Amino acid sequence: MYWYYSLCMTWALLLGSFSPSQSQPSSPVRNSHKIVLIAGEKSHPPGTHEYVKTVRLLKTMLDHCQVPGLRTEVHLHGWPEQEQTLDDADLIFFVSDGRDGNLFSDVPFMTPERIQVMEKQMKRGCSLALLHFSNFASYPYGQKLLEWTGGYYDWEDATGKYRTYSALKILEADVRLPSPEHPISRGVKPFRINDEFYYNLRFRENDPRLTPLMEVPALQGRPQQGNLVAWALQRADGGRGFCATFNHFYTNWENPDYRKLLLNGLVWAAGAEVPATGVDASFYTDAQVTELTYQRSKKVLLFHDKKTKSSLQQTLEKDPELLVDVCTDLNDLSTYDLSDYGFLAFDRPDTNGIHRSSKAALEQYVQQGGGLLALAFRAKADTTVRSGWAAYSRLFRREKTTDFRMDERVNRESHPLTKGLPSFRSKTAFQLKGTEPIEVIVRSKSTPLAWVYTFGQGRVFQTVLDPETSPKELWRRASNWVSKKQ
Repeated sequence: MYWYYSLCMTWALLLGSFSPSQSQPSSPVRNSHKIVLIAGEKSHPPGTHEYVKTVRLLKTMLDHCQVPGLRTEVHLHGWPEQEQTLDDADLIFFVSDGRDGNLFSDVPFMTPERIQVMEKQMKRGCSLALLHFSNFASYPYGQKLLEWTGGYYDWEDATGKYRTYSALKILEADVRLPSPEHPISRGVKPFRINDEFYYNLRFRENDPRLTPLMEVPALQGRPQQGNLVAWALQRADGGRGFCATFNHFYTNWENPDYRKLLLNGLVWAAGAEVPATGVDASFYTDAQVTELTYQRSKKVLLFHDKKTKSSLQQTLEKDPELLVDVCTDLNDLSTYDLSDYGFLAFDRPDTNGIHRSSKAALEQYVQQGGGLLALAFRAKADTTVRSGWAAYSRLFRREKTTDFRMDERVNRESHPLTKGLPSFRSKTAFQLKGTEPIEVIVRSKSTPLAWVYTFGQGRVFQTVLDPETSPKELWRRASNWVSKKQ
């Protein structure tokens, strides 16, 4: 029996000598895969470059697809508030503007400070995915992308001089899938799409790490990879890259093969297993995304110019029915699909600097039945905005002039917005300027504190009340009233 005992001991020692890493494949299948989805600021007309809607849609599709173990996070305004969340990400995804010479802004991670954060994440084997405009890079950052994702839109040489190496084109075209054996191509059939494609991209010559995924022959790019518009990269450190240079038009998400290719790419880049038939996920409308992912019944677009949360933002965010989007640039107003929003809110000192296109977008939105909730602007001697905007005094019917101190109980008029509200006091009031008709619903003696009116088919609630010290129920009712839910 001694020989049997010796044999067992020998086998036990041999088995014990293997570490877990040695006995596992180089890319082990794990139970959890974290995908961080980051959206840049809006800059293009409605229906195009819909960065916020794209990351929210992606989260909803990934959260409801059949791939187990996916964890998704959405971060807006180009970068997470707590960048430590990147430290355990398996994949970081960006959809944002990119700089093209002096036009637009750099991809949000392309700053001296943030690129160091990204360098740390890439070195530990995190993957990176870039969509559409976020593939643009200046020469120094382009060299990083050659290592991390395999390619980029090249518009600058090593001396910083602008050049036209890469190109773009909007066209409706058939796509070709040159690597049907790759996991990202699973279940994807060749399709035809109308989009803005970036091509003639910069790649390393004969890069063995790179797999071409989608080509558009109609682009007639350079012979070597000139028509390539989507690709995958397997890095030596275990990280992966996935890039697609299309996604200009948001409606293309409704195409099932287009959708599957991009979802397959994110799942693969995150290190998860792509199903044999690809990632099957339905397209969700913006209202469905708001309901399914955020458990909210409507959205509000809030315009303010503060670096921190305003009291109005905090008040609106406490309403369990509202999903609040924040914009600090009035001229982005014309880039949003305003039909996605139950109402617009203004918490700014004025509308100075607003462009013609944003004026028109606001007027049309309210005229056609959209809601407007606004803290009254302060009147200024400079009347250039009002004089160049015929509808201004009908949209914003009162402005604040002289303020004075007070501390007294306010009077509530008979109106659905104020019926049964608890009594409260106001510490500040203003003399008001304006002659257009209003219906006062809260006043202090003879001074209006909150009032309502209509503009076309839309409803407007305007006030000088402080959201922090006035009843939250008033603001909830005002939100419902302007969005015609009350």
